[in-house]
Amino acid sequence: MTTKKQRNLCIEELASRGIYAYENNGLVIVSIDEIDQSFILHDEEVIARAQILEQL
Repeated sequence: MTTKKQRNLCIEELASRGIYAYENNGLVIVSIDEIDQSFILHDEEVIARAQILEQL
C-alpha cells in the first residue's frame, strides 16, 4: 500500500509533466484524453514517482 503523501507526490510529479492524474479510493488513476482511456498505476510506480520529488 502507498501512503496519502506518496500518492499526492506522484500526482504532483505527473502534473509537472503535463499528465492528468487523480486519486480514487487509494489508487492513482492516470487519464489520457487523447485516447479516452484511464489506467491505474501500480504501487511501485507511485512510490518511485513520489521519491523523485522527495529527493529534490
